[in-house]
Amino acid sequence: MDQTNQHYMQAELLTLLPTMDVIETDLEMSLCMKMPGVEKDAISIQVNQNILEVHGQILAQQSNASSKRPVGRYSRSFRLSDSVDASKIAAKMESGSVTLTLPKITEATMTPSSLMVH
Repeated sequence: MDQTNQHYMQAELLTLLPTMDVIETDLEMSLCMKMPGVEKDAISIQVNQNILEVHGQILAQQSNASSKRPVGRYSRSFRLSDSVDASKIAAKMESGSVTLTLPKITEATMTPSSLMVH
């Protein structure tokens, strides 16, 4: 596919905001986003400069081949709180929903430490 056709297809995709449930405890936050029609391999999750981005493509089977083509996408982004340990975020896909677990930084991790001056 040439770049012109690829650009046209991307412009025609329907972008949806996934519905979301948030559960927060003292130890973590849990985000559950509903993305029906999205397969596990079509999800992208990135953290960059304290912004969490979640994208998922809805793919449809092409009638003449075993390949799939994009027909829509979900997209959502969040600014992470300083209390979230971004290096320990975990994701799981189940029954059309993506669940992200965002562990919080514990007080032990936040305890100031002394440094020696040389």
